[in-house]
Amino acid sequence: MYKNYEEKNSIELLIEEIEKALKNELYLTALISTLTIPDALAKIEYGENSGCNYIKWVNEFVKDVFGRKYGERNTKSEVINYKNGMPLEKTDNEKYLESPTEMCGENCYQLRCALMHNIENEIKADKKTPQNRKYTWIDECVLQFTKDEHTNGIMNGYDPRLAELSSGEVVTLLEKFCYINVKEMCHDIVKGAKEYIKTKNASE
Repeated sequence: MYKNYEEKNSIELLIEEIEKALKNELYLTALISTLTIPDALAKIEYGENSGCNYIKWVNEFVKDVFGRKYGERNTKSEVINYKNGMPLEKTDNEKYLESPTEMCGENCYQLRCALMHNIENEIKADKKTPQNRKYTWIDECVLQFTKDEHTNGIMNGYDPRLAELSSGEVVTLLEKFCYINVKEMCHDIVKGAKEYIKTKNASE
């Protein structure tokens, strides 16, 4: 037991508490806490806190740890998406097609903001989201709370389906999904953080 917060490195203490939360099946608490780790470590690595640095840190130090990529971007011109029953405008559709299908820094940052500010799990782009290179846009983001050790950790991709528009035109609608096993995601980010801290300490 630590009498004072300053008696132990705050990141290491946070990681210990995340692992305790996971062990006690406090998955939402663990996930929200885990998603704050890149904030602190990005400041150490790049000198300041920002959404862009958060994304950069995850892509550099955690993305390979996730180790999974489901689906590829579909850039066919006839593939469109729709919102509220209406096809998206061309510019929005182009951005949608460019959005990543793998769990990456952009999606991770958007999930962090949605959970911390609104306790929601929507991964949606907005004008405040830093968009360096990619556009974040996920139709369905599901947080999976499961005890099944064999469940895939993080699945991302798209489900194409044919649909008929009001004009009678038959098109392919693209629905992007992101299914996150909370326990696995926490373990992956914590693993990336531990490896980063170990490398950082060794270089000092």
